[in-house]
Amino acid sequence: MTAKALETKNRQLEDDNLQLMKRIKALQSTVERLKNIEYDVQYSDCSDKPLPCKSALPRNVAVKIDANENEVNSVRFTPSGHIFGSAGFDRKLRLWTYLNGKCEIHSTLVGCNAAVTAIDFDPNETAVLGASSDFSCRVWTLNDSRLRVNLTGHSERVISAKFMRSANRVVTASSDRTIKIWDVDKCCCRRTIMAASTFQDVVVCPSISALVTGHFDQHLRIWDERSGENTGKILLSGRITGMDISSDFTTVLSCTRNNTLEIVDLRMNQVTQCLKADGFQTGLDIVRPCFSPDSDYVAAGGHDGGVYIWSTVSGNLEICLRDHTNIVVCCHWNPNGNSLVSCERIKKAIVWSTRMPTGDKQPEKHKKESIIDLNKYIDKRIRVKFSGGREAVGILKGCDNLQNMVIDCTTEFLRDPDDPHRLTEDTRELALVVCRGPSVELVCPADGMESIPNPFVQQE
Repeated sequence: MTAKALETKNRQLEDDNLQLMKRIKALQSTVERLKNIEYDVQYSDCSDKPLPCKSALPRNVAVKIDANENEVNSVRFTPSGHIFGSAGFDRKLRLWTYLNGKCEIHSTLVGCNAAVTAIDFDPNETAVLGASSDFSCRVWTLNDSRLRVNLTGHSERVISAKFMRSANRVVTASSDRTIKIWDVDKCCCRRTIMAASTFQDVVVCPSISALVTGHFDQHLRIWDERSGENTGKILLSGRITGMDISSDFTTVLSCTRNNTLEIVDLRMNQVTQCLKADGFQTGLDIVRPCFSPDSDYVAAGGHDGGVYIWSTVSGNLEICLRDHTNIVVCCHWNPNGNSLVSCERIKKAIVWSTRMPTGDKQPEKHKKESIIDLNKYIDKRIRVKFSGGREAVGILKGCDNLQNMVIDCTTEFLRDPDDPHRLTEDTRELALVVCRGPSVELVCPADGMESIPNPFVQQE
């Protein structure tokens, strides 16, 4: 009896334990669902978010500057477009104010112990993010340029870093084949995701709560930022050198070592466009392309120093901007849509604009001057002969360089009905008359004029 009772009690405990585990799993699912709802409410995009500005092709050099002291790795505009930052091998992030076609140094951010590989700004323009080759990532405040936090945890250099819709969440991608999601306020890593290949770049897609990464093995991978699971993998034509995401977060632009730019639609998880151009070559393993604000254009730097711009509507190369003397490694479009900044490998940065530089004025067009000066006959009687044989006399009241004239108190000489080229003594009064220049054959003062026989006609 005792053994049977113990066996029954043990079976009952196992059943209770099984039910308890099911309840725990259900509660965990509920907690995760509530966290996701809270996250969506906190970081969801506002419905009244302004539409991206219409982009225009930049054609003119607005500003040339030495962005950094050595090689440049990354460049980016703030969401307002008034400031852009550059990061390079001099271990500094330099911020530049760009207004009305003029560029001035805003501040210099220091604190990195090795080259700065990437730069980013949060949507509210309160913080600056910099990834570094010293295995860490740092956040500065934009207003006072002070170092806010140093995020360490990678075992190799950090290739790329982005803000995740606010200044409190950051994602970093490293050569150690991991991406980490950070809580900036608590200065801790929330999640670590491992991949099978080295990361080249990372972009954030808040519309589907995903991270999109480009890899050395030619694959573009999509990760769920909540669970860390790989939800998609797309094979491109070459090693990925850099990426950008459109303003509506539906398409990703990738630059490859196969000398192509490939556009991936995240809704279909497939490549929708492959852009090429004669002469375009990616000269380095890190070349960062960019979308225009309205996604109508894409731009990327070439090995020959050109900035190539394609139309995503037609798929054709629209223009190649040439003023760099070295490999162009990165570029970024101003959110205002009217300018583009590009940086070459050896420190020089150029801001391209749709407007002419303020210091360069368009050459003034000289007005055409008339051979005949009729101004000295103003308010004097003149005689005018028109094509077709008509003649008139009147007081000149006004004229221009094209011999358009206004004549007052006009008297027209009538022609012989049988011979249109012979005038009669009959006249008629026309008062105020406007004479068109192309129809005028002869203009002369009425006083002092005398008709003489044609000397070139042989007398009979």
